[in-house]
Amino acid sequence: LEHMVSDSVLSDRNIELMLKKKVSVVPTMTIGLSYLMEEAYDTLPERFRNDFVMNELEIRRGYLDEGALEHCDRVIHEKNIREIGNYRRVGIDNLWRKKIFLVDPELYFGMILHGTENLIRMRDAGVTIGLGIDAGMPLAYFGGQYRELEFLSRAGFRNDEILRVATINGARILRMEDRLGSVENGKLADLVFLRSNPLEDVRAYRSPEIVMKEGRFVFSRNHLPIGPPGTPT
Repeated sequence: LEHMVSDSVLSDRNIELMLKKKVSVVPTMTIGLSYLMEEAYDTLPERFRNDFVMNELEIRRGYLDEGALEHCDRVIHEKNIREIGNYRRVGIDNLWRKKIFLVDPELYFGMILHGTENLIRMRDAGVTIGLGIDAGMPLAYFGGQYRELEFLSRAGFRNDEILRVATINGARILRMEDRLGSVENGKLADLVFLRSNPLEDVRAYRSPEIVMKEGRFVFSRNHLPIGPPGTPT
């Protein structure tokens, strides 16, 4: 299942069926966070106002103001931000008439309100949860996986659970746990080296120092010389 069910809270029966049928989920909660379009409203509706949502809105503002520029060309990001202004300039009910295609903010506030509760209930029931952010969508830029992992922390996941989401769970979803997802003899050497321990601080995922793919260094933050493909390492 890609994306979190967010139009309502799942029933116990829904969760039981997921377990019975071995359904996994990649919730992409980062999409919900990116599209909390408070800009669509003169005043944010009361039904969206709780401490969790208000904190997520503050985090979103910080990312759009600064963090996003680490992952996206400034010209592209600023164009995306200008597009958001159409909610108020054109009016949300007139967007489709003008062939301006922006998301329905109700859906994504629902993703944070109901989807987070569904996510926790799936976790508690033992549903396998993987990592993905739907990168390539406006405001959900490549390189932002750490945003998903930090959201899981704010939602109540333990740091060891978050590490499994980022590693072995994805391998299991792909049915590749015999080759990926953990550091073991016989598996591919796909490794990420971090400056600090993510079991102690989830923010460690923000700045990988070195990335190894199948035993070859493919990224280094000023530690190692990285040559073109085929260069011995």
